[in-house]
Amino acid sequence: MRKLPSLRTMTQAGGKLLPELHKKFAEYAQRERKRFIVMYGQSEATARMAWLPADKALEKCGAMGIAIPGGKFRLLDEKGQDITTPNIVGELLYEGRNVTMGYAECCEDLTKGDERGGILLTGDMAKFDKDGFFYIVGRKNAFLKFSAIVSVLMRPNVCSRVISTLNVPVQARTMLCRSLLPRRRLLLK
Repeated sequence: MRKLPSLRTMTQAGGKLLPELHKKFAEYAQRERKRFIVMYGQSEATARMAWLPADKALEKCGAMGIAIPGGKFRLLDEKGQDITTPNIVGELLYEGRNVTMGYAECCEDLTKGDERGGILLTGDMAKFDKDGFFYIVGRKNAFLKFSAIVSVLMRPNVCSRVISTLNVPVQARTMLCRSLLPRRRLLLK
């Protein structure tokens, strides 16, 4: 890898980084005396909910980290009960003052007030290790959402069939389908 003497910190967010790439970036940062910080967030919590401190980047490779100051994570089982044992997968819940109040689709919705109360069910499935570091392992429900009304279970064959109905060139359909598979969610208007 090329030497970049003025580079001091590398950050990553916006989608889960493959563990192999995470390791490569962390090793590069350690070798070159730089910082590599992984972050996790969602728009509904003003983008940042977790971070993996640079000094843990190699040791906790693949982790999204710990909650940002003022935030808290919990895992819920299928009955909505807290999971307190490490390495058990559950739905990730985030609590913090940075959680948005809700969605507004029309002017009247602006009068609803805070619909979330500082709590966000992320839809991500996660686990935590014995040290309290969280790892995303998948999504609770993977879906396509059309005009905020219809939800379709998202599987590669469903994605291909739905996108093939769009009036766009074949290459664009292929790229769109490939881009959806990792995120598995699209809002089309």
